[in-house]
Amino acid sequence: MALKSDGTVWAWGCNSSGQLGDGTTTQRLTPVQVSGLSGVIAIAAEQDFTLALKSDGTVWVGATTLTGNLATALRATALFR
Repeated sequence: MALKSDGTVWAWGCNSSGQLGDGTTTQRLTPVQVSGLSGVIAIAAEQDFTLALKSDGTVWVGATTLTGNLATALRATALFR
């Protein structure tokens, strides 16, 4: 994943579960913009999840194995499944 200076988030790679957040399950060899996510000031990514901190202070979570408990604990909004 990559964060551009304009606050948009871009992703590429395996996408078999839609984990790139572009609304498809197509593998991407070049970066595609994560749909519906802007105003981001920081990101952190691991194999199975991504955290995005937005300029309004909210934290968005994207994960292939996201559970309600994780979202509640982080006071986050599920971004993509």
